[in-house]
Amino acid sequence: MLSSENLDRESIHISLLANVLAPFRTTVVVVYRPFFEWVPSIHREIAYQRNVGSLSRWLTPHLATGIGTWKFPLQGGGQGFAFTDGVMRRYARYFENIRVLELKETFLNTFVCSFLSASKTCASLSKEPEKRLNVRSPESPQVGADACASQGGCLDRDVRTVLLDRTISTAKEVALLSNTALNANKTELAQKLDVLGLCFC
Repeated sequence: MLSSENLDRESIHISLLANVLAPFRTTVVVVYRPFFEWVPSIHREIAYQRNVGSLSRWLTPHLATGIGTWKFPLQGGGQGFAFTDGVMRRYARYFENIRVLELKETFLNTFVCSFLSASKTCASLSKEPEKRLNVRSPESPQVGADACASQGGCLDRDVRTVLLDRTISTAKEVALLSNTALNANKTELAQKLDVLGLCFC
């Protein structure tokens, strides 16, 4: 098993990776989370390393439209963060067996039991309640000043529209590329976006 967050970077030579792995039966597993959850996660990652300001100042409508595409420059650096659809298109040029795994509570069990077929580890995991690993717990819906204060002010209302629209369009593309059923229902996704507790004005 070869695993690294850096495998989604533009600098990765996927053709070379495919040549090295050619003698093996290879399954590429791409982790997916809805676009509107991914964007605040990228902000936290960048803000941890650089001073890019609060989420509300950082996440403009323009950035929400372009982030996740290759070579979209981010304030303070962070060029080349690609969302799942772009990553899958690059790997699909060199690998036939590409699977998508949603980042949710059952992530670890699904990966170990279904993808790795590690029977002993799978049996051990099934004896214990599933734990949330590497998944940010959904925040309780907040209203008014509390939600806005937590992100340094309210987000532009246009940002919500872009986040929702791109979540739907990318979910459809990822599902098409991987033959995986992903939620692209606008009403349900809008409710999930609101559950994040982001403040829009």
